[in-house]
Amino acid sequence: MRLWSYEAVAHGADTVMFFQMRRSMGACEKYHSGVIEHVGTDDTRVFREITALGAELDKLQGVTLGARAKSDVAIVFDWDNWWAAELSAGPSKLINYTKEVSFYYRAFFQQNISVDFVSVEDDLSSYKLVVAPMLYMCKDGFDEKVREYVQQGGSFLTTYFSGYVEDHDLVTLGGYPGRLKDILGIWVEESDALPPEENNSFVYEGKQYPAGLLCDLMHLRGAKEIASYESDFYAGMPVLTENEFGKAHVRMKSFIRNILVISAKALVSGRLQRHRRELRQLPVTMTMENSCSC
Repeated sequence: MRLWSYEAVAHGADTVMFFQMRRSMGACEKYHSGVIEHVGTDDTRVFREITALGAELDKLQGVTLGARAKSDVAIVFDWDNWWAAELSAGPSKLINYTKEVSFYYRAFFQQNISVDFVSVEDDLSSYKLVVAPMLYMCKDGFDEKVREYVQQGGSFLTTYFSGYVEDHDLVTLGGYPGRLKDILGIWVEESDALPPEENNSFVYEGKQYPAGLLCDLMHLRGAKEIASYESDFYAGMPVLTENEFGKAHVRMKSFIRNILVISAKALVSGRLQRHRRELRQLPVTMTMENSCSC
């Protein structure tokens, strides 16, 4: 508890609060932890530890208030998108938005790259790289925000199952990935939903990666192919593409899970880590688009 509290402060938290103050007597959360236990006294481990933490934080005398850790990378997280993606009746029941987001965060974390979580309403201009995993619901105005961000030299990365619907979970007609088509420079004709025991594959920078869950059948609409599928009826079709848009390049990857190991890791390890110093000037916009799972 003490470690996590200081971690929050180190990441910019001005306040450390606890839920709940007193354990309730009934209902489904009656055994949820609380500062004051059912015994009703201050003679408990939890109460003593929280009291000690409060005394330590008091000694800081506001030194950390208003402090912020600047991040050059942002990950977009949207609650409506979460519900819409996972409650969609297809293309796969294995769709898991939060797990997909965590793949990217973990990849950056392992490279010791600070990351901010932002909403679709936040300003993106201060970031060098914006990652929007599984942006299934592309809300009104967000594509314009991304378009302007990319044209100004920002780097944008998204994944498979992105740009399919608008705010009301209605499909954006005209082909996937909907409002992001011109930014990514591709058209997704259809997706091959694979069972967990099956994978396609592709080679990226000399290494073979599995592609599963959703494999997009992509057509280039201005983008450049970086890698292609190795098998099945869509062998030879693009799985990873790069598109020039404005002042930046849009990199589009159609792969998930292990590919995240290429997605976040191939992008992070290969590109961001290799150009770690240049991250502050990264003139690229990457997008990891719908397709496979790694």
